[in-house]
Amino acid sequence: MNRFKERLKGYTLGLGTAHSNPHALTETRTSNTISGAMPTHQILGLLRKHNCRDVTHQLNLSKCGKFPVSNGGFGDVFKGRLQNGNRVAIKCLRVTVGVDDHEDQKQLRRAAHEIYVWSKCKHPNVLELIGVAQYQDRIAMVSPWMAKGSITWFLSRHPTANKYNMCMQIAYGVAHLHANGIVHGDIKGPNILVSNGHTPKLTDFGTSFLSQYTLRFTRSTGTGVNSTIRYTAPEILMEETKLTTEGDIYALGMASEVITGAVPYDGSLEAAVVQKVINGIHPVRPEQHMPANKQQANAIWGLLMECWALNPCSRPSAISTADRLRSSIIEHPMVGEASGSSVSRFDHNEPISHKTTSKISLWTPESFLLKDTLSVTTTVSNDEGKFSVSVDFGTTCSGVAYESSRISGGKVQQILQWPGSFENFRKIPTCLLYGKYGEVLAWGLEAKNASPIPGSFRCEWFKLFLEPKSLREGTVDSRLPGLPPGKRPIDAIIDFLSCLWNYAKQQITREIGAVADLNTADVWLTVPAAWDAKGCDMMREAAIAAGLVQSAAATKGTDKNWKERLRIITEPAAAAVHCAYLTNLHQLRPSQNFMICDAGGGTVDLAIYKVLGSLERLEIGEVCARSGKNCGSLFLDLRFRDLVARMLERHPAHTDPASLAYFQHAFSETDKLAFKGEEDDRTTFQFNCFNVEDPNDPAVGLINGELTIPGALLRTEVFDPVISEVLHLIEEQAAKCNQPIHALLLVGGFSGSEYLFKRVDQQFGSRISVIARPADADSATCRGAARYGLSNRAVVSSVIAPRAYIMKVKLPADAEDWQKRPAYISHNHAGVPICENRLQYLVQKGAILKKGQRVKTKFCRFSQGPQDSTFVAVLYTSDNDRMMRYIDEGGTAELCKWTVDLSTLPSFGERAQMGGTNGFYTEFELGLELDSAEVRGVLLHNGDEWGRVVFEF
Repeated sequence: MNRFKERLKGYTLGLGTAHSNPHALTETRTSNTISGAMPTHQILGLLRKHNCRDVTHQLNLSKCGKFPVSNGGFGDVFKGRLQNGNRVAIKCLRVTVGVDDHEDQKQLRRAAHEIYVWSKCKHPNVLELIGVAQYQDRIAMVSPWMAKGSITWFLSRHPTANKYNMCMQIAYGVAHLHANGIVHGDIKGPNILVSNGHTPKLTDFGTSFLSQYTLRFTRSTGTGVNSTIRYTAPEILMEETKLTTEGDIYALGMASEVITGAVPYDGSLEAAVVQKVINGIHPVRPEQHMPANKQQANAIWGLLMECWALNPCSRPSAISTADRLRSSIIEHPMVGEASGSSVSRFDHNEPISHKTTSKISLWTPESFLLKDTLSVTTTVSNDEGKFSVSVDFGTTCSGVAYESSRISGGKVQQILQWPGSFENFRKIPTCLLYGKYGEVLAWGLEAKNASPIPGSFRCEWFKLFLEPKSLREGTVDSRLPGLPPGKRPIDAIIDFLSCLWNYAKQQITREIGAVADLNTADVWLTVPAAWDAKGCDMMREAAIAAGLVQSAAATKGTDKNWKERLRIITEPAAAAVHCAYLTNLHQLRPSQNFMICDAGGGTVDLAIYKVLGSLERLEIGEVCARSGKNCGSLFLDLRFRDLVARMLERHPAHTDPASLAYFQHAFSETDKLAFKGEEDDRTTFQFNCFNVEDPNDPAVGLINGELTIPGALLRTEVFDPVISEVLHLIEEQAAKCNQPIHALLLVGGFSGSEYLFKRVDQQFGSRISVIARPADADSATCRGAARYGLSNRAVVSSVIAPRAYIMKVKLPADAEDWQKRPAYISHNHAGVPICENRLQYLVQKGAILKKGQRVKTKFCRFSQGPQDSTFVAVLYTSDNDRMMRYIDEGGTAELCKWTVDLSTLPSFGERAQMGGTNGFYTEFELGLELDSAEVRGVLLHNGDEWGRVVFEF
């Protein structure tokens, strides 16, 4: 106890003491011992012998930073790339290899100890050690680059993230360490990093130890008790013991840092913290984040109290802690916090209704390899063979989801594991790497991260070539990359979809055990709301050519309708299905409206729906015409690239294509979604330069090989112009609806932008009572399309005609025509008075139609002879609420022309034979079908279909 008092005095004076590690083995003379006298090359050799990979030659030194991106107490962290293009962190001790200085040799042994322990950890919640290397004449540990930073920093930028879920995953990571005889010894927020897939990962094993060493370390190389005071268990502070698994549990219990964003005992000096810990005074319950009236909060707070027990034997094990966290999350799903007086915001894991419950998306040890499971109570078809796959082919990223009544009761599954990464990704880059002969060298992550290959061509963003304006004019935004020589947009789409689908089939087969189901599956392909029929048709043909559907019949020719298994659904409609099940839409009453804002990488699509049916069924219909625009997050990247090029125009070493792409990638991965707007005006954002030459020019922000950009400049030059376009688009859509909007739901990857959400709230919060970003918003389209395909009923079941659909026709003149429009009346060849320029309503404005419902209208046409079989029907639309009789009354706009050929009708041929030279009349019907993605015209006779066309607007 006297020694502890001396140590306490040291903390009071701001001093510390060093202690040797009692768990380190005494020095021996065996070949398996790392000692204080061993040269570095022998250390590396022994580490290699014990399965620690030497990746020195795998580093692409031209792509590795010259200056550290962060500094620690004993070393520096550099940003770099491997030869395969993967981004890595290079952690170097601040000592030089090959010197004789005693302190430097001691630190080299420290690094060797950390590498050895780290190399034994293989778990999705433990940062992977890729290997060891010599870098800048220093020993280095190489691991995947974690662009999201520490969990503390990540949660400060993403305050609505599921903190309890992350605590659970951290606990599973600790359980893995303990199961393998490893004590971490320094669990705290800065030592937990977050991957691109928002997975927390334990790191920093400098104070860790193994219970069983196959490689020995001398006493001088062991690690002392250097864990941070605020996370250190009382028995360790009092020096009654050293690092233990029970001590890890105590530190794990300090997860309040993850939940609150503040360090344990925030506001207290370390000396006061020590006194509180040894006296059993726990951190104060954060009522704002863990209110006492919430069952889940009470359960988790009770678990934290057990982790802080003064008696180490009374603390739960790591696996017990993880399992109890998981159970608490499942039994009591967390409700997103609401704020503001008039706007309710919901972000993750919201309740659905008293009859429809959702389980939040969880990582579990059994499921991390393949899929992300979301359980939702719903009506699923009893057809055991039914299988639905959705392909969300995006401008910047794409994903695949599937659902089957044979798998886990019909839960939506999403492919997370992709070639080229150890991480889980819901979506992967829509990217291809072509060789010089036009062959596909790589796709997805591997193509995006590939190092430049002479003669190769990286192809991205080719989906935008199918946008209506591009198809009409044959051009795209000049800032977008072109296509490889000899490749058409449709070729690139087919190539990418082929790669994506072939891999997806392999992954899905691991789950369902047979490919046969995929050959009979309905495949749903998502398209932007603003695409016209031509773009949808090209997309359909590309998907068929890529093999997304194929004949399932053993005998060729018997499966005649196999192409019909490929379905098109608009992105907002698919997102609406997802949101209808997973958000607080149950609060809306029939006749109320909600808007879907699908903010993706390339486009932002908007659609407004009305709740039509009962709350239990949540039947919804489209209220007005959908709209969309190319103002997605990709255009933030392009504006950022332009800004950097302007800032560095006098520094050509940093404005070559590779350098600009490097800056743009760094911005996209780190700051694009986390940027907070005016709050970040005084923040400076640093971006490493690709080239090491010309590292300094403070006048333009070049400092030590980094480009520094003020937050205010990023906001005004990059974010505000694009986000203003999104806000204007929402305003236009709301005005087009001309009805109150009761909820606005933001989905898509761009919806994760903190600044976008804030601006939407500011502009529309006073008019729209619920503004929400539902759970899994980034993959809402993909998940919704899969669910739509398997559901026993269509959620988006109706289309509310946003305007009237009218045809200009000739009708027999009546008394009203002779009175109002005598000039329009003439006699046909049969001598019958006909009034031209009359209007025939096919669909009235506001009519509620079932999706795909055929609205039929009878017509009769006079033909002079057998050759007079065709006519052009002009289709008009009108926003007028009143019915009009003549085309000159105004308020109509031409939508499209439809060439109708009556010669296909049997009745036409019969009438032609009977009519002789006097002509004849043919009776027929024209049908109009409105769906979420297209409007179709159908030629009918006696209920049979004789012709069909998809209208081009």
